[in-house]
Amino acid sequence: LIIPVRAPGFGGLIDESEPTLTLREIKLRNAQYGNDADLRAVRRRLGLGLDGAGGMRGTRRLLVSRRDAEKRRVVNEDALLSALKGLGFELVVPGTLPFSEQVATFSEAQLVVGPHGAGLANALFMPKGSAMLELHHPGFGRPYYRWLGDTVGVRYQSLACEPAPASPRDMVAAVDQATETVRTLLTQVAR
Repeated sequence: LIIPVRAPGFGGLIDESEPTLTLREIKLRNAQYGNDADLRAVRRRLGLGLDGAGGMRGTRRLLVSRRDAEKRRVVNEDALLSALKGLGFELVVPGTLPFSEQVATFSEAQLVVGPHGAGLANALFMPKGSAMLELHHPGFGRPYYRWLGDTVGVRYQSLACEPAPASPRDMVAAVDQATETVRTLLTQVAR
């Protein structure tokens, strides 16, 4: 495993002069540097601009599924989708889509709901001013998608879910609470 170290003398670029740092020391040092410019560069190269696809506001509402994964699946996904369909949501399974289709789909998103996992990394492609609701296990506490949202201008909200009784690595979403949170986010992104 190789983890690059970003260093002050290098303007935040990779520093190869200190190979003996521990993983903890590397993480602490790297946390000093923002990735805003890097993320903006990726968006530009994909033709997304700063506001998403061509500066357009997103209109699609996506429920991200991890049904193709081994963990962090929402076991009551059908009930959640049923509740969200009335608000215009469609189901998307990012792991089954080619990269170009993931970029295109998420660049048109107004609001994305989904469990913690790689599919939410597609927030990078969402238009500025859109929103994301991350579902996660209680006490999960990893702010990766909050940071990503902050960096690209995507409003972030999280919702703790209960572990699934038959499969604790999966989760049960509180459908009513998720729907209410989505309604609130929709009023915020409509402004």
